[in-house]
Amino acid sequence: MPITIDGSSGISDLNGSATTPLYRGNSSNTGIYFGVDTILFAEGGVQAAEINSSGNLRLVNNLSVGNTAPSTSGSGITFPATQSASSNANTLDDYEEGTFTPTVAFGGGTTGITYATQVGYYTKIGNFVWITLSVTLSNKGSSSGNFQILGLPFNIGQNVIPSMRMSSTTFGGQYTAVSQTTQFELQETSEAGTLSTITNSDATNSSQIILTCVHNV
Repeated sequence: MPITIDGSSGISDLNGSATTPLYRGNSSNTGIYFGVDTILFAEGGVQAAEINSSGNLRLVNNLSVGNTAPSTSGSGITFPATQSASSNANTLDDYEEGTFTPTVAFGGGTTGITYATQVGYYTKIGNFVWITLSVTLSNKGSSSGNFQILGLPFNIGQNVIPSMRMSSTTFGGQYTAVSQTTQFELQETSEAGTLSTITNSDATNSSQIILTCVHNV
């Protein structure tokens, strides 16, 4: 390989490649090499990352946060399974998405309750959680008391964000929710603004609740 040294271009033709990086340690195919106005990083003989002339960093695969292992599925940012909260308001310190199984209780009791449908999805970004769930009963059982939805994936903060939407095959009107750790207690608001509690006597053996909301944690 020819080597050229002059006062303007320095040393040329020593850029290296992903399979044989110019600067490497014990592994012959892992290290740093160079492209046109670009610094590149190789691992195991393939390009892993680069810094271009605009100062942008590009990763070929995933970036991990909080010393967690990066995901091997697709490309993105991998956060720890348990949030490592930051006190900096400008720091995104948590992201998670998944499913959960919502359940129904009346006054905390679940005797004889059976289901036709139990579906729940959530996305958590920072300290907010977006939830969508659908529960359809096949038997409301014999427990009595306030109508509750249990099994939410995260504790609810002091206030549920007022973007809650709920529909039902049994109830009419608008709905609010009372935060109780990982459960909702359903209440109905009439057109006149009167708040009333929904109980087992309002439910049927085929009641369906479809709920979408945002809450803080």
